[in-house]
Amino acid sequence: MPWRPGQDVKPSPSRGVTIAGGGQAVPPVPVSLLMLEEELATEQWLPHERRAELVFAVATWLACIRERHLQRSVLAKLGTGSLWGVCTQGKKKPGFAWGMLRYSATGIDIGHLVWEASIATARTAKGPIHYAIAEEDGRRVTPGSVANTVRYLLDKYGIKNPEIFTVRGLRRAQPTILG
Repeated sequence: MPWRPGQDVKPSPSRGVTIAGGGQAVPPVPVSLLMLEEELATEQWLPHERRAELVFAVATWLACIRERHLQRSVLAKLGTGSLWGVCTQGKKKPGFAWGMLRYSATGIDIGHLVWEASIATARTAKGPIHYAIAEEDGRRVTPGSVANTVRYLLDKYGIKNPEIFTVRGLRRAQPTILG
């Protein structure tokens, strides 16, 4: 098997796997993203303590930004249709403002979930948090833990080859869907 399950890996062109965009991470299948949203709404398979990882995955998809940029962000404003954040450090550039749709494709108010979770985490952590999405104790959510959580859910929902999922591919999902 050319994949190493349990690690956030990219496909290898030397092993015969086609990579979208010439070396870019492969975006997830659109139906799998809807399943992640369903899990967010129902909490059927995932324990509550892993919820931050799922919220991180859905937010990365909706914001279309690199997972590292989401990690380095603080939330700025929750509007009627959008959630706004500020990334404190870009890729070899200064930080930037970003926005994402407040509501997902299935109508879940993901912006409100992220906003409220951030406030609750700041209260629990007894101080400021420096991440847009953090664990309940204030620790940052890591891409590896997000990937493992999503792979677990994809397997539970019957998606084939969940081990090929990468967090890096999430930001490419919307542009791929739009064609």
